[in-house]
Amino acid sequence: MAGIKGKSGARKGQRKGTTNNPYGKPKGTKNKIPTSVKSDIVVGVSENMVEYWNRLKKLDDENYIRAMTNLIRLIVPRPLNEEETQSHLLKSEIIKRMMGEK
Repeated sequence: MAGIKGKSGARKGQRKGTTNNPYGKPKGTKNKIPTSVKSDIVVGVSENMVEYWNRLKKLDDENYIRAMTNLIRLIVPRPLNEEETQSHLLKSEIIKRMMGEK
């Protein structure tokens, strides 16, 4: 049986929704990256910051804007949509009630 075309690592013959996790990763679930990996990334970036900025300065305007936009997306969280906002408010309310707050 052949795998799904264009999907590297896909199980043979299985399509989306037919794996052991038919609903996929729940919306809003954070990726599980170990703290040690995050630490290594921070150290690597910190050690090379001067080189990164020098390379950014050499980019033409279009690519500079694209690079800075991508960097900003990593730092600034995206706004929540209506469903996420309602879910967040509900969770906050439940936590307040559990803690005895009004």
